[in-house]
Amino acid sequence: MRTVSHVTRQRRKREQVQRRNPLPLLGWLLATLTSLLLTFSIFGFAWIVSFLLRDLPPPEKIEQLLDSQNGSLKFPTRFFDREGKTVLASLEHPAIERLWLKQPDSPGAQPALDLDSPLARALIATFEPDFNQTAGFDLRDFITPNLNTIAQRLAYDLLLWDEPASWRKTMRAKILGKQLNQRYGKLQTLLWFLNSARFGPLIYGAETSARLYFNKSAAELNILEAAALISILESPTIHPFNAPEVVRKRTGDILVRILKSGWIKAEEITLANLENLEFSSPSIDLNLNQPTYVELTLEQLAEHYPREVIERGGWEIITTIDNELQHNLECTLEIQMSRLTGDERAFAIPTTECQAAFLLPGIPSTTQTSVDPLQAQAIILDPTTSQILAIASIAQNKDQKLSYQYHPLEKHTPGTILTPLVYLAAFSRGIQPATLQWDIPPDSEDTLANLDGKFHGPIRARIALANDYFAPTLALFNQIGTETILNFVHQLGINTELPESTSAFNLTPQQFFFSSKVSLLEIAQAYQVLANQGVLSGWVQGRFSFQESPQVKPILVQKVSERNGQTSLDWNNHPNLLQRKPVISPELAYLLTNVLADEAARWQAFGHPNPFEIGRPSAAKLGRTLNSNQFWAVGYTPQRLIVVWLGNEQSQGISLKPSAVMNVWHALMQYSSRGLSATDWTVPQKLVRLNVCDPSGMLPDEDCPSIVNEIFIAGFEPRQTDHLFQTYLINEQTGRLATIFTPLELVKEQRFLTIPPEALAWAMAEGIPLPPKEYDRIQAQLHSSDNIQINSPQMFSYVRGVVEISGTAAGEDFQYYRLQVGEGLYPRQWIQIGTDTPTPVTAGKLGVWDTQGLNGLYTLQLQVVDKENRVETALLQLIVDNTPPALNILFPQNEGTYSMKEYPSMTFQIQGSDDLGIQRMEVFLDGKKLQILTQPPYALPWRTNPGSHRIKVVIYDLAGNRSQAEAFFTITR
Repeated sequence: MRTVSHVTRQRRKREQVQRRNPLPLLGWLLATLTSLLLTFSIFGFAWIVSFLLRDLPPPEKIEQLLDSQNGSLKFPTRFFDREGKTVLASLEHPAIERLWLKQPDSPGAQPALDLDSPLARALIATFEPDFNQTAGFDLRDFITPNLNTIAQRLAYDLLLWDEPASWRKTMRAKILGKQLNQRYGKLQTLLWFLNSARFGPLIYGAETSARLYFNKSAAELNILEAAALISILESPTIHPFNAPEVVRKRTGDILVRILKSGWIKAEEITLANLENLEFSSPSIDLNLNQPTYVELTLEQLAEHYPREVIERGGWEIITTIDNELQHNLECTLEIQMSRLTGDERAFAIPTTECQAAFLLPGIPSTTQTSVDPLQAQAIILDPTTSQILAIASIAQNKDQKLSYQYHPLEKHTPGTILTPLVYLAAFSRGIQPATLQWDIPPDSEDTLANLDGKFHGPIRARIALANDYFAPTLALFNQIGTETILNFVHQLGINTELPESTSAFNLTPQQFFFSSKVSLLEIAQAYQVLANQGVLSGWVQGRFSFQESPQVKPILVQKVSERNGQTSLDWNNHPNLLQRKPVISPELAYLLTNVLADEAARWQAFGHPNPFEIGRPSAAKLGRTLNSNQFWAVGYTPQRLIVVWLGNEQSQGISLKPSAVMNVWHALMQYSSRGLSATDWTVPQKLVRLNVCDPSGMLPDEDCPSIVNEIFIAGFEPRQTDHLFQTYLINEQTGRLATIFTPLELVKEQRFLTIPPEALAWAMAEGIPLPPKEYDRIQAQLHSSDNIQINSPQMFSYVRGVVEISGTAAGEDFQYYRLQVGEGLYPRQWIQIGTDTPTPVTAGKLGVWDTQGLNGLYTLQLQVVDKENRVETALLQLIVDNTPPALNILFPQNEGTYSMKEYPSMTFQIQGSDDLGIQRMEVFLDGKKLQILTQPPYALPWRTNPGSHRIKVVIYDLAGNRSQAEAFFTITR
């Protein structure tokens, strides 16, 4: 019988044996790991399979695309108008019929091709040398990263075109390729590949290209011609019509590859002499001139559809084009260009089918303005949606000026079409439409003359912009700074193409306006922001790329559908495809629109009436360059925006007038606005109206020659009265400033224009009278000795506060002296200073005059009375100024935050004024004095650096009064 102790000993022995032999434990661990690995492998394989097969298109879809009767790719892509009813254009060559190949035993009239044909063997040798191998599963095929079969290429290009290039797309193409071969056979997939392949610009299908390049069917090609066709297939941009010798060379390379593959016998290659390779003569120009909107539509679609996918066919695209507006835009441009080039036939062209041309102001039939052919670009836009309603870029043929062709949408010199954006940048920094500007000859000789050939001196900014006066724009440009203006222009959608070797650091105003390049679309996009009261709308180019700043462009596409009607992409139902964002404040946009819409303001240069007047609220601007061979016209209402460019930038034989382009704008705007209500823009709340003096823009006073009502952003209204015009008392005989000694009958009041130093040359050339600087030399001898004199202050000096008067009051029989003052040149009453003083003074202090509360011209009188009450008098005239000058920091704004990206540099804008004159202005930044300014404009450029900053300005007038202002702002990276 076993005892308990015996059992315990046996158990311990077994445990010791197990500890000495670990194999059972390791076996258990290995089995567990193997099970886990197998489980994860199964799940991993299942996930990969699911990942590859998820949403995999069925192979039957290829029939919808390439069916010989109803396949969608058999039909070209078509572009419809905005209603989806009228076909505007199609992506095909009108003279080239799209033909497909079929199998030998298939019914129908299409040409047949079998695997023994030279073209089929050349294709197989190039793309699938292992063509005869089984179509079954081959693991090696899935290990290689390349497309190894023709069927895989077909699936990759046609069934998976909308997937980004990746390992997954390649693997899915391999799966579909196997399915296509198994379901339809290799010959059918080969034919489908040839029928859908690209062989040149808009040339799709081997049969079509064979007839085009060799004037024979693809089935009739010899091995040399077949190799040539394969070389074109590999590089469709190189074809016999543009580079025949290159095609010959590439054909030789293809022949070598074919021979190595074994699909062609050496005897066939020997007979294939490249010198015998002949191409048919080019019967058509493959570079098809499509309407402008076609190319722009393809550009908008490019981020969602590869261009080749659209060009291959089978799509129906509903654009934003209004068919009626498009037709009238094109025919109006054509008729106007024909008239401008002096073709008398153009005046006899019936315009019943071009109603907009009826609205063209007449041109005398004997007037010839151009001997060279013209080009024209125009666009009609809905500014609220940024949808393009009509657009064209056309050119006259050189020999037949009544014949036109579509022309690429090239960039052109902007000229003064960009000046409103300079003013917009100025308005954002405190300058207002009423702000005084000087239209005077600039320092640069290479400048743009005004339309009337004259300079107009002091004018409001409103008048300068509305009449296209260029000199004030130059001054503003230099005042604001190149970098700031370029950033502002870019913010509105214009990517200015600068001249070579220039940048924002060395770009001059002349280069900005007359050497840079801008496009019609960029100008339209910038002015769309103004017409839409500061809101930028459009589609975003570069949203899906790594562009630092995607560009917003006008919209041309509404919907893309497959031929069977299934919607592929609807822009109107995908807000993320569009952008609508404020880029400037409504106040700034309205301020500029208010100036451009001021018809009366532009009468000085354009007369009344003029083509920019259309009988409804509209803003308009003319764009001029240094030469008269091109002009811009842009204008907008709340519902329509139209930009027109007309000229020939490469020709010097053109002499156009501004009315040439203005008339086109007038006709198109009148026609496109039919049926639309005449509405005006909504006035933002932060704008105020105020009567100001013209042209100073300051508050009116008695010297103001004209008062106008102006509009201001709240907080930027003028606070000082006008000082541009001042009235002086003049001796009419001597022409000098009158004094108290001038006989009263010779004194007259005369108003003068205050001329700054930079405008003196202009004023003298124009014969504008300047106020005299010298005082009248007539000195009445009111005293006969040196016993009565006023030594300080000096005659006509500026004084303020408490004024100490020193001099001499003495003499024999002296009784007392008296000081008194009177207002004006000839005081009507005198006020005594202090009391009569019985103590004589010699070259000492006579008294103290407290001028607090007084301003203007005063006469100081010293009287000495002797014991016989005889009186001697000395007189002195002084200008009292106890009013401190007005000061306002316009830019930067207090508590403002600015990005270094937007403002790599900024210009401090300061507004200062005083009734009598400013002596100096001291500018401090972060406690350090930057500069002393003594002449307007009071602006100071500064290269920004990140951090918090404080700008302080101290201003002094001629009497020594001072004011100061400061602003705190932040610069971020």
